Amino acid sequence: MARCLDYNYDLAFDVNGTTSWHTKVDRADKHIRELEEVIKEYFSAANPSILWAFDDAVDHWEARLQVPFDLPAEVGVIVGDILHG
Repeated sequence: MARCLDYNYDLAFDVNGTTSWHTKVDRADKHIRELEEVIKEYFSAANPSILWAFDDAVDHWEARLQVPFDLPAEVGVIVGDILHG
């Protein structure tokens, strides 16, 4: 006789009554807002410029964003938090 297994998919509700994936999505949204703010501050301070140059070898224009300093390491940390929740 075949046995039927009854799987109980417990969605782990938090104290507000939302499922854990809702909580993770909300947290990722906070990280995205934080990332936007850090990048906005960076570009405000960096005052970037665009350099245009024609490349004869491949017959097209290139645009390069020139900034005086690297992105803060905090950007990589925040992106990692967003992706790995």
